[in-house]
Amino acid sequence: MAAVALVAFAAAAAGIGVRGSYGAQTTGDEPHYLVTALSLVRDADLDVRNQYAAGAYRPFHGSALVPQARPGPGGRLAEPHNPGLPALLAAPMAGGGWLGAKLALALTAAALAALLVWTAVRRLGVPVGPAAVVVGLLAASAPLATYGSQVYPELPAALCVAVAAAALLGPPGRAAAAVAAVAAVALPWLSVKYAPVAAALAAVALWRLWR
Repeated sequence: MAAVALVAFAAAAAGIGVRGSYGAQTTGDEPHYLVTALSLVRDADLDVRNQYAAGAYRPFHGSALVPQARPGPGGRLAEPHNPGLPALLAAPMAGGGWLGAKLALALTAAALAALLVWTAVRRLGVPVGPAAVVVGLLAASAPLATYGSQVYPELPAALCVAVAAAALLGPPGRAAAAVAAVAAVALPWLSVKYAPVAAALAAVALWRLWR
């Protein structure tokens, strides 16, 4: 598990310094997630007006960044993304800026790889060698290695699903159902597109608990 986690972390961290676009370390929705994380750190809210006014995004997006949000009542400006990922990245952003946030996601990739090895061996009876080789190859390849250095909710969501799967593949009971429930509740906070996945996990957990 430790060896595969190290491979996953190294593969993800290798892409941290790669520019997302000309003149910017991040691109797409990435800077908007980071701006929201900065707002949580500095203002303890989701209103990013202060961050845009101060140009707080300049360290990771050198060119002008246009908000994706439309002003709400009182001029409040909240990016149209679920707050789960910015909440997870708030502490790393506070300690290490955008680089700390990306390193935190690389650590998420490492945790996911280690958990997949454990689940394969302990829950599915796969020998340690093949489990480590397969997961290591997957962790060092796209899309896992790519998402490990990008600020998107895919890897944290994958970790939630892996946690739920590890619990549901074990002995049935309230503890396993509770772990799966926590993972299922976390998924829509990362992105609403994961709501069907969360519903499926909850249904499996309830069915196993009923049986």
